[in-house]
Amino acid sequence: MNTLNDRQQATLARGLDAFELATRRRRNRRRAVRGGAALSLVLLVGTLLYRASTPAPAALPDYVEIVRDDRQLVAELELANACERFNRTDGRLVVVECMVP
Repeated sequence: MNTLNDRQQATLARGLDAFELATRRRRNRRRAVRGGAALSLVLLVGTLLYRASTPAPAALPDYVEIVRDDRQLVAELELANACERFNRTDGRLVVVECMVP
């Protein structure tokens, strides 16, 4: 009663092979997901440590002025165009003579 014919044995063998293949694929998928999560965590920690270790950018010197909008830029360019002479003093550019229209 417990004996299988050749066709039944072949079907059972194919089923066991398919089950083994599915189990292997599931195990590999789990390993890949765990490895990806671990790699993501390592990269996140590395990025946070890198950002924490880099110093903050240096503040701009007092003589540096940030141009905020186009009107201010146009005014500065007109002033620079009107100026005729510049001097350098201790790394600073000083306007010596300007002809403001």
